[in-house]
Amino acid sequence: MKKNSSIVLILFASLMYTLSYASDDSNSEEKAFKLSEVDTPPRVTKAIPPIYPKKKTIDGLILTEGRVILKFIVTKDGRVSNPEIIEAVPEGIFEASAIGAVKNYRFTPATKNGEPVDCIAKLPIMFVLPGVNTPYDVYQAAQKGLKFLKVGEYDNAVKAFDEAIKISKKYGPGYSGRGMAYMYLKEYEKAIVDFDMAIKKSGKTALNYKLRGEVFNALKDYNTAIKDFDRAIKIEPEMLEAYFERGNAFRNLEKYIEAIADYTKVIELDKNYLQAYNNRAVAYNKLNDSENMCLDLKKACNLGDCRGLELAQKAGKCSADVAGN
Repeated sequence: MKKNSSIVLILFASLMYTLSYASDDSNSEEKAFKLSEVDTPPRVTKAIPPIYPKKKTIDGLILTEGRVILKFIVTKDGRVSNPEIIEAVPEGIFEASAIGAVKNYRFTPATKNGEPVDCIAKLPIMFVLPGVNTPYDVYQAAQKGLKFLKVGEYDNAVKAFDEAIKISKKYGPGYSGRGMAYMYLKEYEKAIVDFDMAIKKSGKTALNYKLRGEVFNALKDYNTAIKDFDRAIKIEPEMLEAYFERGNAFRNLEKYIEAIADYTKVIELDKNYLQAYNNRAVAYNKLNDSENMCLDLKKACNLGDCRGLELAQKAGKCSADVAGN
């Protein structure tokens, strides 16, 4: 991507782990795999900058940026199939351009058992007008921050995202990234401030609400955390991490029935989500439902974590012949 291109395409997903994946089972996606079902995910090899739409104002305000989240299938030959809009901010401006661009994307396809396969993907795309706060420099600084996050160098990540925010105080993903770094550093109050700013600058995205909810969970402010997870789920009804974290909040509030419902939803979305079985087992145990507790511990053991089952058996529960789901 050239710094002086007429439109700068910023992939917000590159900051937040490049691609996220849907778990939708609609008819058009029956033959496509979920992320949990493939061995390696698809990777972008060619990204086409979208054409900035002619309509650049809304309610008299000049639009300097916008965001569209798309869902599509990356086919086994690395092309895009069945693109659709999940979210657009603002609505009615950037959707057609985003779809037109993503149709020309190319990917290294997902693989399963060494063979390329179709995979369901979601990709957020941000539009930025040329000359606005040198967005390419912002993007480069944010990429540095992402690399530091991935290797656990959180202090350096904070510095890199500081640089991105210094270049453009409007760059919402910079606040999201720095908020994550502060969260991992357990500087929770700073993390909340950054996620507040990310929500203000990037719009009300499910990811930012989910991340802020995690911070409130860490602060043991479970009721506030639940409100953020509610918001995340309203925006993205299949965000399994939001259900999982909300389940944890309910469990800590001793609302075990609600916790079980959320862990069950996580398992519906990803049957191999090991920790959901362990946590649901804990909730069942609190309700004195030993049968379902043992079934979940057995399933967790089948997925590779037998510690809970072994502890239960030492306590005289969960006989060896208990079968998993």
